[in-house]
Amino acid sequence: MRSHRVLLVALVVLIGACPVIAAVFLSRSHVDRIVYALDDPYIHMAVARNIVNAGVFGVTRHEFASCSSSPLWVLLMAGACALFGVRESIPLFLGILSAALVVLVVCRMAARYLKSSASQLVLALAVIGATPLVPLVFTGMEHALHAALCLLFLWRAALALAAEGEEIGSIDWLLLAPAMTATRFEGMFAVAAVCLLLLLKRRVRHAVLLAVLGLLPIVAYAAFSVAQGSLPLPNSVLLKVPGPDLGSVGGLVAYSLLWLTRLAHNPQLLVLTVAACVFFVVSRPRATAWTAAQFMEAAFVVVTLLHLQFAQTGRFYRYEAYLVATGLVVTAIGASEVMSASGERWGGLSVVQRVGLTAGLACFAAPLLQRASESVARTPIAMANVHQQQYQMARFVHTYYERQAVAANDIGAISFMADIELLDLFGVASVDVVRAKIAGRYDTGRIRELAALRGVRIAIVYDKWFTGRKALPPLWKHVGKWTIPDNVVCGDATVSFYAVDGAEAGKLSERLAEFSPSLPEPVMESGSYLKSRRP
Repeated sequence: MRSHRVLLVALVVLIGACPVIAAVFLSRSHVDRIVYALDDPYIHMAVARNIVNAGVFGVTRHEFASCSSSPLWVLLMAGACALFGVRESIPLFLGILSAALVVLVVCRMAARYLKSSASQLVLALAVIGATPLVPLVFTGMEHALHAALCLLFLWRAALALAAEGEEIGSIDWLLLAPAMTATRFEGMFAVAAVCLLLLLKRRVRHAVLLAVLGLLPIVAYAAFSVAQGSLPLPNSVLLKVPGPDLGSVGGLVAYSLLWLTRLAHNPQLLVLTVAACVFFVVSRPRATAWTAAQFMEAAFVVVTLLHLQFAQTGRFYRYEAYLVATGLVVTAIGASEVMSASGERWGGLSVVQRVGLTAGLACFAAPLLQRASESVARTPIAMANVHQQQYQMARFVHTYYERQAVAANDIGAISFMADIELLDLFGVASVDVVRAKIAGRYDTGRIRELAALRGVRIAIVYDKWFTGRKALPPLWKHVGKWTIPDNVVCGDATVSFYAVDGAEAGKLSERLAEFSPSLPEPVMESGSYLKSRRP
């Protein structure tokens, strides 16, 4: 099987798996449309639509919102909306193209470093399964594109670093840096890793140039955001990135070891990091200078540790997806290089060596196989979760609260499907909430003030997110709840509806009762509005 056939088979597997997942979701949920496995792609779609239709970078047409750490993905979606119209399918097709790009990059790297077509195909299928690319397609997010750009950047940079006879090799990888960081700000971890390797080779000028190019999209976005009256970093980054506890030595120590704690809780990254370190160490005695494989191994380990220290993992397999894809390729290349240098073959190994190698491969593969199987099984369930909760919230708001002020904490679908004024009580789309949280002033009183300032009529929230000093105002009247079964992706299985004042409570009850018959059957309802529902 030649390399182009490996690519063809891998693409057939990738693209062929997508309609299977879609069919499972459609048959289980009895709906006639694809719903994404997350609420977040609807945020990007709302922003893209408002860029095209209103010239506003925001989830509503009324105000700027610094709500995404992926400006390039939003602009790609806006370009697609300008060309083809605002369509819910755009994130899906961009996701498929991005996943196919990952497969293309992996197959090109495999063809260069792995001798047999079988090993090339195994690597491509492993990346498709464990990254996991098919579930990422149904998130409608940018993480597959980020994985492709990171892989390509680290590969081209490693080839340049390992080049002989020149000051440094090809510099095409420098141009990949701003594209990578514009796709996700976490791309700066890969830029930092390569800068470190450049400094080790005493290529200070190239390290500085790379750092400038990598930071360029982030600085440009910060300048744009500040000019719009917001904060330099996206609200999502400010809300989700943990900071050190400066009040105690124990807190500082715990923060400094955060990477180690997270590594222990992410076995898929643990085995890949250990494998990369092992292959780097084993191959060092045989090399007078670092090979491209060794540069990739070193860069991968640095990127992983930086990510674990300063960013999150999880969130439906997506945040660390680029690390899994990169780690698999780097590990495969490292293993191939060590085996080629040693000249060992399976038939020449002793029984003890065979047992040890088999045990090692089993330990390596187990968490990756679990990740692959679990992610595929959960994807249709996650899509059903979003359909039963956020999508129904959006239908309700669109039906009854168009062009009115609504407060919520999961804001993607309702922003995309309804034309509303929005108070995001979590803060992704409302900078006033972020500022209050940063200042330690986000409490019941501040929630009441912000809601009054914006003329909020109803709130749709997860109750467990608002407790203690951040409890919702006591005068807000709880009218009802929707609860979904088998929740794997929503912030909570139960979402509550509140009327901000007594005058709105009656209307909200009537509207929930009227809307009730159109809810999907698995949604369980409770609350005072059920008394108004017609039999």
